[in-house]
Amino acid sequence: MINKSKPLLSTTLSLFILATSIFIYTSSIIFPTTAYAVSHKNGGNKNGGNGGNAGKGSNGNGGNGGNGGKGGGNGGHGGSGDGTGHGGNGGKGTGSNGNGGNGGHGGSKGGNGGKGGNGSGSGNGGNGGDAGKGGKGGEGGKGGKGGHDGHKGKDGYF
Repeated sequence: MINKSKPLLSTTLSLFILATSIFIYTSSIIFPTTAYAVSHKNGGNKNGGNGGNAGKGSNGNGGNGGNGGKGGGNGGHGGSGDGTGHGGNGGKGTGSNGNGGNGGHGGSKGGNGGKGGNGSGSGNGGNGGDAGKGGKGGEGGKGGKGGHDGHKGKDGYF
C-alpha cells in the first residue's frame, strides 16, 4: 500500500517555501523604497512649533517660535511674555513660500513685543508682537521675494 501523505506533505512544503521566497523578495524591493519615500517626504515639510508663553507672575520672556522644516514650512509664532518679560520672536519661514511666524506679545508691565520671523521665497514676513505698557512693539519680519513685510507691533502706552 502506497502512503499518499508524503507526496502531499512534500508538495505543500515546496509551495510554502516558494511563497515565502516570493514574499521576502517582494518585500526587499518595496520596503526600502517606501522607507526612503517616507523619510524624504519633501525633506520634512513641516511648520515650526510655537514658542511657549511665559509663566504667570514670572516676568519671563516668551519662547521663540521654531523655524520651518528643510522642505519648506511656516515659522512658529513667538510666545507671550509676562510682566516685564518680552515676547518671543517668530520663527523663519522656509522653502518656496514659507511665512514667518508672528512675534509674541510683550508682558503688560513694559515688555517689548517679539520680532516677526522672515518669510522665505514668496512667503510673507511675520508681524511684530504688540508691547506691554511702555514697551516697544516688535519689528515686522521681512517678506521673501514677492512676499510682503510684516507689520510693526504696537508700542505700549503709559
